Amino acid sequence: MILVAISMLFTIIALFTPAWQHFNTPDGPSIGIVSHTCGQFNQETCRTYQGYKRPYEKAVLAFVCLAWIFEAFCLLAALFALISPTRFDKAFLSLPLLSLMTTIFLLIAFVVYASKYRSEPTILSPDQGIPLLLGRRELGYSFGLAIVAFILSVFATTVAFIAWALYKRRYSHGATYPAAASHVNVVKTEEVIVTRS
Repeated sequence: MILVAISMLFTIIALFTPAWQHFNTPDGPSIGIVSHTCGQFNQETCRTYQGYKRPYEKAVLAFVCLAWIFEAFCLLAALFALISPTRFDKAFLSLPLLSLMTTIFLLIAFVVYASKYRSEPTILSPDQGIPLLLGRRELGYSFGLAIVAFILSVFATTVAFIAWALYKRRYSHGATYPAAASHVNVVKTEEVIVTRS
């Protein structure tokens, strides 16, 4: 649950910070999937760019949002499972699947973004009075945060599958919850007594 919560925090920060890409020029623009910072870049051009998203950026945004939603469901399921594992056993059993879906969505998001990323020199048109700048796009810290969220999600998924396997081993093969198991023993004892008399 803690791993999922931390992964969710990194996902939200990666989603809303403006640095999936940045230009390696002093005070150059940074480009996020939700927000941007213009720096010395021409403000009108920057605002136009903010309103326009390429298809791959829309796909990345969708997958990061899906990952965040599944992380929220995973946290809720973990909370229910912690409150009462016997009462909310379906919530407990859904944790590995929810965590796996989160991991897959984050993986798709950063693979798509990295595959479309090009580190090529770009001429920037800055504000008036500042000469043209030649900058190179680089992956920024927001992209790194998405990778950290993915790594945490992999660990959370591994822990969820281990917990699910332990849960299944404990409560399968006819051995139900402890209260139900003791009830079965009492019934069997009474049957033996009845048979002997």
